[in-house]
Amino acid sequence: MKMTVLLAVLAFFAASMLPAAEGIVPRTMIKAEHYAALKDVLRPGDIVFAFAVRDPDPAERRDAPPLDGRFRKTVWNDRKFTEHLEALSAIHDEHVEKMVVLSSLEDLKANLQRLPKDVRWIAYNSEPGMTPGNELGNIEQTLGEFAKVCHDHGYKLSWVPANFAMFDSEARLRNTAPVCDAIVLQQQRDLQNNGVGTFATLAQKRTALIKSINPKCVVEVQVVVGRGSKDDLIAGLMKVKSYVNGCDLWVMQDTDTAREILKAIR
Repeated sequence: MKMTVLLAVLAFFAASMLPAAEGIVPRTMIKAEHYAALKDVLRPGDIVFAFAVRDPDPAERRDAPPLDGRFRKTVWNDRKFTEHLEALSAIHDEHVEKMVVLSSLEDLKANLQRLPKDVRWIAYNSEPGMTPGNELGNIEQTLGEFAKVCHDHGYKLSWVPANFAMFDSEARLRNTAPVCDAIVLQQQRDLQNNGVGTFATLAQKRTALIKSINPKCVVEVQVVVGRGSKDDLIAGLMKVKSYVNGCDLWVMQDTDTAREILKAIR
């Protein structure tokens, strides 16, 4: 009897170390504004989010260098925040999880009390043109503080860095991955510029690296409808879906193509 139990335990741990089985249904994330158009292809555990990141400062000319020499100034858009949260609050679906996407620690602190009660996730979309330069210039410390605010208030943190290649090393990830509940790999340019093979190889390498540091961290890979052909997007996501936790589609308006891609990979 004891030997049977021991073998069962060993089998469980061995299975837990293997990549996700082929055919798994990875979760996805969509904008709240696209929920009505895509709700028929969503699955339990998918995320619907309000995208409330900062805007570039209109006082800065796009054709001129940044005034501080490194990063462009950003401005909070309260109208965007209000409208997108209203769209999120209008969704009543117990099968999906809700997220608010912000691009500044300052905005997180200033608007915590305004978040809907059913929001479970907050994403930190850290990238130039959305995130203040002082945060981008000290991103590891800022991410740590962002994570602490989220966790202290009962939220999970998803980190969405614009240029993951900056953190494509064990040394830098050891300061960032441990504080994250999820990391989104923005690999749309890798797919568009370098093809499906490179896209998949990078996703597998980065997922393994993140999981080696923080096994509990959810890893998702993002593609953008329009950056690469529909067939390439499907092929790329099919290659990575067995070892990432999520396949996220960023789309501005073309929800018909997004639906076709989700159906194909699921």
